[in-house]
Amino acid sequence: MAAVFVVSRHCSKEFCRKISFSKANLPRSRRAYFPRSGHTRRQYGQGFGKNEIQPEIPQDVSKLRMIMRPLAFTIMTGAVSFGTCSILNYERVRNSYIHASKSYSPTTSRLPKLFGLRDELNKWWNSLPGGSKTAAGIIFLNTAVFLLWRIPRMQPFMYKWFTASPGAVSSITLLSSTFSHMDLWHLGINMFVLWSFAPHIEVLLGKEQFIAFYLTGGVVASFASTAYRIAISSYLGASLGASGALLAVLSFVCIKQPDTRLAIVFLPFFTFSAGKGLLAIVGLDVAGLLFRWQLFDHAAHLGGVLFGAWYLKFGNHYLWEKRGWLVSQWHKIRGGHKRT
Repeated sequence: MAAVFVVSRHCSKEFCRKISFSKANLPRSRRAYFPRSGHTRRQYGQGFGKNEIQPEIPQDVSKLRMIMRPLAFTIMTGAVSFGTCSILNYERVRNSYIHASKSYSPTTSRLPKLFGLRDELNKWWNSLPGGSKTAAGIIFLNTAVFLLWRIPRMQPFMYKWFTASPGAVSSITLLSSTFSHMDLWHLGINMFVLWSFAPHIEVLLGKEQFIAFYLTGGVVASFASTAYRIAISSYLGASLGASGALLAVLSFVCIKQPDTRLAIVFLPFFTFSAGKGLLAIVGLDVAGLLFRWQLFDHAAHLGGVLFGAWYLKFGNHYLWEKRGWLVSQWHKIRGGHKRT
């Protein structure tokens, strides 16, 4: 039930052309489930013919204690992401102002460019909107992780550090699994959606805020998956994928622009509003939780959707618009107050 959507030409303002998806879109959606069996924690590598047994989850640990560590990591990731990106935004704006106030007359000669290839690449890169450049960096990271999955010797390491589960060795997997895809079509669909949406979401949020939003949304989705599985005592599994972060983006866009027209990529004649499309996604994921479907990580999807909705309503105001104090402190620390 993959559903890749495109925005029709009748969409509103900034969203001239948009692509979205239903959670089922992602092969192993946000995080594809890897059901395991066995008396210990879980068995990895079913798709590769290996069974790497992970440590057991302590039986004497309460569910509340199990959830505290990933919760703390999720909060810390959000704080660090938005704090760091606030400073990066300050530095970028400051440098742009400094460079604009100086008159440059570049006289340095450039090295010959092989058959004009570098010139063409530079023209192509410079022609991209800012969001596409940001997406290119994220796609590069996801592709690099995917290639590591292709190396047989790396698979035990990848299962340990790039899939999220209640008994993961470290909460860092809540973040690393967001960049992890085992299947080419899973990677391809997710990155296609990211490439399509990134320019538009960056228009709304700006580069640095978009990066912080994407990272935090991915970790919140991972946490939602982990918390749900702890709550229902479903420990024998792991998940991975970028669809939780992407659904946060989709939720933000669809709620902000509910009348934007979407269309299924292979059925361009069938269009519907972004608001209705989001409701369909939420409905499918709620059904997935109720009926315990395991093809997709429905809890992670809903976590991403809820984060996108929360950020639009509250997060942008409290996490970004109120960054003034942090930026002023950074300005003092770096000695900026001494400059004229």
